Amino acid sequence: MSTDASLQFRPPAFLREFPADLTILVVVVVATWVAMVLPDEPVAVAIRGLLAVAFVLLAPGYALVSALYPEAPDTAQPADSRETPDDVERLTFAIGTSIVVAPLVALGVHFSPFSLTLGSVLVSLSVVTLSATVVAAARRASLPGDERYESPEILTNPFQSRAIRPVDVIVAVAVVGAGASLAYAAAEPRVGESFSEFYLLAEAEDGTLIADNYPSQFELGESKPMVVGIENREGSQQAYTVVVLLQDVDDEGVVTEQRELDRFRANLEDDETWRLEHDVTPSFTGRDLRLTYLLYYNEPPADPTFGNADDHVHVWVTVSEPTMEA
Repeated sequence: MSTDASLQFRPPAFLREFPADLTILVVVVVATWVAMVLPDEPVAVAIRGLLAVAFVLLAPGYALVSALYPEAPDTAQPADSRETPDDVERLTFAIGTSIVVAPLVALGVHFSPFSLTLGSVLVSLSVVTLSATVVAAARRASLPGDERYESPEILTNPFQSRAIRPVDVIVAVAVVGAGASLAYAAAEPRVGESFSEFYLLAEAEDGTLIADNYPSQFELGESKPMVVGIENREGSQQAYTVVVLLQDVDDEGVVTEQRELDRFRANLEDDETWRLEHDVTPSFTGRDLRLTYLLYYNEPPADPTFGNADDHVHVWVTVSEPTMEA
């Protein structure tokens, strides 16, 4: 018996049968989440940027295209008359689909009960990608072997020689170039750019402040803590005013009722960060009320609104009547 053969590693059957291209999608999703917790060092930021390209601009679209087209292309037919895309067309369709899907997912999160944060968008894109990946794998498995789309040979046998078409090289260079550009942009300091960061934070179970876990259920008159933050990146000293509003918004997005709950002022030096923990006390009841924070440079106008604010953030809350104790 050959010793070399006995030492060869053979993955479990379910891993051997799971398509290589879909496995890479799962790895990209997991790796992106791991990269999010890495420290903000230049190398880590560059890695995060490369993964962001693959995750946002490729993974959801490729998963959806794979779910729609589990069949192998009929190479006997002319390319312009095939109903199933080949490898290069799949990659092209995947990028185009991702460009459409990613903003739609973000828009869906915006109008959902959840706050529009990086975490909520990543979770939503992960759900879309992994769900479509499972559907794609199941649809491929249901087809006969000779009709099933097989992962490109470069994924299943990366070290085996194969003919590489010029178009493969062009697409690969384009994708790598886009990834490198985004990674460089993420890692390189932005010279000459001035802006202010405006955000809300809440306390996690371990006591740390995170851009999530906001209070969403109130009783009338009940107070709950929130943290509002501003980071001055304007290049000079800047005065700010924050106006806190509780708004009832109809299905058309029109504000039907609003009350001002609070107002804060801050005067920040360049690169200074300001955070204020405060209590939010709703002043009227309703379901899916919009707790809105409006940011203004210097003083706000007489009638603060979404439209005239320099920036704004919001969370959705429900305010009920106090529970009567027996």
